[in-house]
Amino acid sequence: MAGEKVTKNPAAGARPAAAEDIAWRKFPQFEKSFDEVEVALQKIEKTCRQLDQIQRSGTDEEKQRAKVAMAGYARLLELIGHLRDLRDKMVEEKQ
Repeated sequence: MAGEKVTKNPAAGARPAAAEDIAWRKFPQFEKSFDEVEVALQKIEKTCRQLDQIQRSGTDEEKQRAKVAMAGYARLLELIGHLRDLRDKMVEEKQ
């Protein structure tokens, strides 16, 4: 449009960093999340026990909701396991 100033996104044409360039980077918030994951896992375990109890003694609707929630927690635990494996692999490669 006439008279409008167009600014370019400097990252738009950026290329991905080469693998050897990434080694110097640190991701402290991401790494900290692994330190806190044990507390989260304890909460998930407690919640799953409660959901299991609901699946045994709840109404049909509660049982269905508990089943869906348990499936979600199972996927979350799978993802956490995958992230841990990737982290461990990265640590091994650094050594």
